[in-house]
Amino acid sequence: MFVGRRTELSLLTKRIDHVTRTGTGLAVAIRGRRQVGKSRLVQELCDRSGLPYLYFTAVKGASVTEATTQFLAGLTESDLPNDHALLPETPPAGGWGDMLRVLAGALPDRPCIVVLDEVPWLTEQDDTFDGQLQVVWDRLLSRRPILLMLLGSDLHMMQRLTAYDRPFYGRADNLVLGPLNLAETAVAAGLTGSDAIDAHLITGGLPGILLRWPSGTSADDYLRSECADQASLLFAVPEQSLASEFPNPDVARRVLEAVGGDARTFANIASTAGGRDGAVSSGTLSPLLRQLSDDKQVLTTDQPLSTTSGKPALYRVADSNLRLYLAILREVHNLTRRGRPTPASPSSRTDGQAGAAERWSH
Repeated sequence: MFVGRRTELSLLTKRIDHVTRTGTGLAVAIRGRRQVGKSRLVQELCDRSGLPYLYFTAVKGASVTEATTQFLAGLTESDLPNDHALLPETPPAGGWGDMLRVLAGALPDRPCIVVLDEVPWLTEQDDTFDGQLQVVWDRLLSRRPILLMLLGSDLHMMQRLTAYDRPFYGRADNLVLGPLNLAETAVAAGLTGSDAIDAHLITGGLPGILLRWPSGTSADDYLRSECADQASLLFAVPEQSLASEFPNPDVARRVLEAVGGDARTFANIASTAGGRDGAVSSGTLSPLLRQLSDDKQVLTTDQPLSTTSGKPALYRVADSNLRLYLAILREVHNLTRRGRPTPASPSSRTDGQAGAAERWSH
């Protein structure tokens, strides 16, 4: 089932129309959190367009040789090349630069789509990848009728890809893909009114979670069922998000967890995140909060509306699904892993857990 994304599909279709009309290439960089539906959106676009396309997904940790071998295999199996017989049997020795030149030489004369998914993993394999891409784009690809789409879940690295001091600056349109809106969530979950709002808060509007929501099921029934499933996406998605953003837990991770645990002012965050070592110093905490808000975009700031000076700004976790996980579901998951799903269910919450739920809802 494909729900919503009318605006995004319209924007991307507009770019296909431009490529068709002018016969020249366009590049689009799409970034968004995991499970937000980037790959699904682009696959839907490819299917609806009817154009020849190549969809390549990078593998984290693969070498350049392994990645270019997989790319060449995908190119050979796709309907993109004019003449498959002209493709090399093995990837060129020059790495991604030469592989992208092979791609340019294989493009058909009519409009087509090329998707590079998880681009940050390609830049991890080869720190010259974006420079190689820029050279081949300027000299070859941009002169052909191609829509090149660059996808990535690492928001900071995707921002850096097209930043002013990077080779690909000014060459790609930037599209930030957010969660489904409330109306789209209501359709996906088969709910209306306050039930739809509950579903939106619980899932964060993430299609990856909503696709597992049985249509018409109330929030309480859904939570009761998921609390008994230790492999539920309700637990797995925020855990994966934390693991990808903070592979080596550090002070930044502790700051995020402090905010998720209801420490919302600067002073409370400093005290909670410091733990046994004492409060985190202002000189350390201030840049960390900026990094979590501006670069990683996992925190957002609520500024006070007050005529009285001195009212502090309040920080909160931007994604309501991750916010719910840090406040409540992480403890619930621990209970479920221990084979105690009943105490973890909504109907069996303690007063303390109910208080946490109340704080989370606000």
